[in-house]
Amino acid sequence: GNPASLSPAPTIGALLPLTGGLSFFGTDMAKAIQLLDEQVNGSGGIRGSNLTVHVADSQTDPVAARNGATTLIQQKGVQAIVGGVSSSEALAAAPVTEAAGVVLISPTATVAAISTSDSNDSLWRTTASDRLQGKAAALLSYHNLSYRRIGILAANNAYGNALATSFLENFTVLGGTIPILVYYTPNNADYSSDLTILFSTNPEAVYLVAYPYEGTIILNNWWSNHAAWPTHWIMTDGMEDQTTLDQLRSGGVNTTGFIGLTPTRSSTATGMDAYERFRSAFAARFGSNPVILSENAYDSAFVLALAMHASGSADPSVFRTAIRYVANPPGMTILPGRWAQAVAALDAGQ
Repeated sequence: GNPASLSPAPTIGALLPLTGGLSFFGTDMAKAIQLLDEQVNGSGGIRGSNLTVHVADSQTDPVAARNGATTLIQQKGVQAIVGGVSSSEALAAAPVTEAAGVVLISPTATVAAISTSDSNDSLWRTTASDRLQGKAAALLSYHNLSYRRIGILAANNAYGNALATSFLENFTVLGGTIPILVYYTPNNADYSSDLTILFSTNPEAVYLVAYPYEGTIILNNWWSNHAAWPTHWIMTDGMEDQTTLDQLRSGGVNTTGFIGLTPTRSSTATGMDAYERFRSAFAARFGSNPVILSENAYDSAFVLALAMHASGSADPSVFRTAIRYVANPPGMTILPGRWAQAVAALDAGQ
């Protein structure tokens, strides 16, 4: 039947970097989850129960992410957590959530281990694996851009290791050469020495695995000596930030040799663009457009709420079994903001 309300009351945590190097992602992700929360509760809640969201600051730091997960579970009683923005944060939080039987769904952790490390359906993501992105970058570099010698400059963390490895394997298989792979230390103030080592091998292009903070320093350091280091840059999704590019250009950096890869956020298959529905609702509620990847956080929370409704339970051992059912074909495609329609479809067996 249709129980009057869920027991326990549905509660999810948002474990996001509100401070530190990825805070410009985390702040809008928290707003996106708040938007979903308000849409669900404004349309009857989850089987009559209001969804509650608690936010913890992961500080762009694995230790803080682990501690934040513990706090959300032990003090706030969450049944699921959306978060771990960096792969390092997600991998640090995962043992805590798994031990507690709580579902963790990362909006952005791309490290391939998330696909393989968990056997009981308690660890998920709403983004593509690094294996896919690294392969796409290698194909683009070799076939479309016709590069044959590419140096890799990657962050010495889970994100950097995973993408550098994937790109190296795929580019080499295609017949390309990686003359050098340099891992840099995050949060340094200067990367000139790393660049000197990198360009000692005269690569045609550089595959840069970075987030905006270090990426800006690296590219400014490169530009100050670009006459000696002519190259093109191929960047990962972590560098897709318009503000960063604008700051580089205003500082005199010529960005015409930059190319980047990112997941697409647009689909006209459903008639009205799903991303546009999310963007306009976010802008109407908060007065600004959402930062890239906020939509992944929204989707993560939406999937959790749908799984709770479909299973009739906020017990993670029950609703985690419904996550694949609500998130995969066949079935009706539900656009952002349409909670009531989603509920009706699930109740009708669609």
